[in-house]
Amino acid sequence: MVKCTECGYLAIRNKHNYKLEEAVEEYRQKGILPMLYDEIGHNQHHIHDIRPFCFVQSYDLGNEVHLEFGNLEGSISKDELGCVMAVVQKSERDCDKKGLFTGWKPGFTPKEHREMLDRQWMIERDEKRDADLRAWQSAESKKNRHWRKWEFIVAIIAIILIVIAAFIERGGQPTIQIITPEVPEINIIEQP
Repeated sequence: MVKCTECGYLAIRNKHNYKLEEAVEEYRQKGILPMLYDEIGHNQHHIHDIRPFCFVQSYDLGNEVHLEFGNLEGSISKDELGCVMAVVQKSERDCDKKGLFTGWKPGFTPKEHREMLDRQWMIERDEKRDADLRAWQSAESKKNRHWRKWEFIVAIIAIILIVIAAFIERGGQPTIQIITPEVPEINIIEQP
């Protein structure tokens, strides 16, 4: 079981651009949101929505806060901010069992936490695929060597059979005899 304050997917929404941003340490522990001054430099205000968000939407944290406190628009005291985070902190979640938890690394947005996990998953997938490919190639190489041996043996047997057949065929043919007619003896008699 894990807590949302330990998770890299805990986010707060920027009110100006509606992006989900990293929930900083002060917000995670005490519920304190970063403050900014207005354009004139006089009034401090929160640029983030008070309600926390789960980037992977494993739990509806905003709804949990809403059920506990109702509508939280307007100015809120630091004590109330701390209570908002107390609602989130008190719950133990089973996100780690669902594969929806990643440890918080300060300085990274929830999206970057997700990208880190995706990269790690891709690396592991590629390593597994490469290992499977090497194992398959090794098995195929062994099979190939085995069949090459059999091909060699069959080729030797075929050559031996061809040679034997050639000898048998040669021995079964009639031999050709060259008959030369006898030349009659010619006696030359001399006459006187």
